Amino acid sequence: MKFVHIAVAVLLAAAPIAIQGAIHTNWVVVVGTDTGYPSATLDLINTGSAALESEQHDDYESYTGATGTSSPTNLNDGTTGGDNIVGDIALDLSNGWTSTYILDTTTARAGYHVTKIQTICGWTAPLGDQRYEVFYSTASAPDSFISIGSFACSTNVPSDQYTTRITITDDDDDGDADYEDGIVASNTKKIRFVFDNIPGYDYTACYREMDVFGDPAPTGTMIVVR
Repeated sequence: MKFVHIAVAVLLAAAPIAIQGAIHTNWVVVVGTDTGYPSATLDLINTGSAALESEQHDDYESYTGATGTSSPTNLNDGTTGGDNIVGDIALDLSNGWTSTYILDTTTARAGYHVTKIQTICGWTAPLGDQRYEVFYSTASAPDSFISIGSFACSTNVPSDQYTTRITITDDDDDGDADYEDGIVASNTKKIRFVFDNIPGYDYTACYREMDVFGDPAPTGTMIVVR
């Protein structure tokens, strides 16, 4: 029994522990513009990021209007685009779609600790009302996805232009009010968004940017499951 105690102590000393608390969600809205909140340009999944290995979009059906064609590649281009520009949004007509971002673990062999996700959406009502579920997989099991949760905002905004932003963080149970210290997804290899239609409509909202923030996970990290 004494030998077992010593072995456990050595294991814990060699493996940093990352604490996960409870998921915290906040959403806000601004009326009068489609692009009321800025996007990040240096997050993990941004086009050109060293952390992004590749991306995949499934079951997406684009919409073409007078100002361009919608595309899921707008989700991580580092900009929310311009008001009323279809070519700057991701809007799907096929009852929802899936976007998966694969992170490069060549150097970050233990994956990435995701600390915050923010999603920005905007058009005229109700096309700014977001509705999706987020999943992640780990570097050790890249094809087994774990749900972080389902997220939505229903604003009841009239027909004006408006922008919504959902922020997903983890409170890490440290008792403070900033909700910025915890880990939303640990040792992440892939992050997946599954977009649903707006209730009562045959299409999704008009998404403008998905930002995923985090850092490489230390090798040997052991996570305490929330």
